[in-house]
Amino acid sequence: MADSGPLIGLGKIGRLELLRQLARSVVIPGPVWREVVEAGGGRVEAEEVRRLFSADVVEPEASLVDAYRLFLGAGEASALALAAGRPNALLLMDDARARRIAAAQGFRCLGSIGLLLRAKKHGYLVAIGPEIQALRRCGIFLGDEIVAQVLRAAEEDGRKAEDGD
Repeated sequence: MADSGPLIGLGKIGRLELLRQLARSVVIPGPVWREVVEAGGGRVEAEEVRRLFSADVVEPEASLVDAYRLFLGAGEASALALAAGRPNALLLMDDARARRIAAAQGFRCLGSIGLLLRAKKHGYLVAIGPEIQALRRCGIFLGDEIVAQVLRAAEEDGRKAEDGD
């Protein structure tokens, strides 16, 4: 289940294909599709999402979306609503509040740079530092602390990753 933010960010840096490479299946909630693709105004990342994921759009149950909408935006709420029916789902979302709510509901989450880290560990990327810099150049906010943690885990900070990272 992917939220809008990671799709937009990964699309801006040309890394949407990593979703296909790393996931058994990709699900794009209908409201996320409408936000990214239909309201995307022909932006490059919107067209990439359309090209790669047009067959993966699923409409969530409205009553579940409405319940999550009390706390979250439409994209996050629809991703959580779809995850509710898929016990092994992994949510791709960057919004901190949405991730806290997802964790409280027992859902597994991964953010954009966590996906980049997995891609490096699976050999799809040589380094994630340049990808993180590209995201930041595109205006994607990434906190310094999480970037430092991920670069340590990727062994790109000049030190060996600590056990458990």
